[in-house]
Amino acid sequence: MKITLIILSSIFLLACSSKSNEDKTSVANHDNQETSCLADIAVDNSLENMISMTDVAALINTSSDLITYEESKSSSSKYSTIQFKWQPEEERLMRIVVKAGDREIVSENPVKNQVNVGNLEVLKADDPGKYFKRTYGPQSDEEKAKAKERVDRASETSDEVDKQSAETIKKMVDARNVNVVENIGDQAYWDTNAVSGVEYLNLRVLHKNVMFKVTTDVSAKTEEDLELAKEVAKVVIANCK
Repeated sequence: MKITLIILSSIFLLACSSKSNEDKTSVANHDNQETSCLADIAVDNSLENMISMTDVAALINTSSDLITYEESKSSSSKYSTIQFKWQPEEERLMRIVVKAGDREIVSENPVKNQVNVGNLEVLKADDPGKYFKRTYGPQSDEEKAKAKERVDRASETSDEVDKQSAETIKKMVDARNVNVVENIGDQAYWDTNAVSGVEYLNLRVLHKNVMFKVTTDVSAKTEEDLELAKEVAKVVIANCK
């Protein structure tokens, strides 16, 4: 049975997070937590209030007229993003390979520079910092092994994970390479993923009890994507009053 990318990603993150009783929602403790100013944006799904076209233009030193803005919203801010795109100074290409029988058809298409902001989620765990670190932070080999065991158990008990999907998720666990980012929010981690030859950098940030993600693709150099993602995250937090 095929599963969607959203379900696959959700199960992958659940596999990477070994929840204990202290991670479960506690209404009393949750009410006493310091609430992020991003929480209202998450509830309203008003991601456009996180960062403006003018903000992005200032960060990349260009005119806002040269940036296009798009929204990709679902019913939940967790799966919603706002997107900013602009033409790179030098042409960059996305390589697409399509198999047709015994042949491979290769095409290269130009891609724009891109910044996506969103995936806002209010963390209702008793300790958001602990939950965030466990779910999104770096993992040891032992933690990865336990995560793959949870995937195997899920494939035996869940209708959403068949054997083929389980193997895909376990490969994702093995390939996961998460890095710590200092001085951004309360905690922050980055990793990368590649789609059709284009590598995207993902920066996940925790601000009090809310996490959000910044995805960038503006260069073939990871450090340039990371630097812009960090600056975007700083603006998001600064805008949150």
